[in-house]
Amino acid sequence: MKVNARIIALTFVGGFIGTAFRFILNQEIGGLFQGLWVANLLGAVAIAVFLGIKWFDTDGRRAFFVTGFSGGFTTMSGLTLLTFYSWYGVLAQVMLGVLIYLATRWLIARFTRA
Repeated sequence: MKVNARIIALTFVGGFIGTAFRFILNQEIGGLFQGLWVANLLGAVAIAVFLGIKWFDTDGRRAFFVTGFSGGFTTMSGLTLLTFYSWYGVLAQVMLGVLIYLATRWLIARFTRA
């Protein structure tokens, strides 16, 4: 991906929207840790969808949806916070996130071949 002003702007706008969605989700769920879990697991699904469907296969769409939106929606700082309280919770979330990501990519590949 060639970085230019358009790609940076798309990433920024996508990140803003993803962060706003995460904030709304956390407000609806009500708990800090539950909100982080749900956002990160939904983010794993979103990234799998964005990387698995050809429509998202342009630099601009990847910058907006994968790097921006999904990066803003999920949060590595949340994993850092969880590390201080529960290392096994972080490990479980990472393993579950990878499993969900792989399952979603498999489903997309299976249904887009038909």
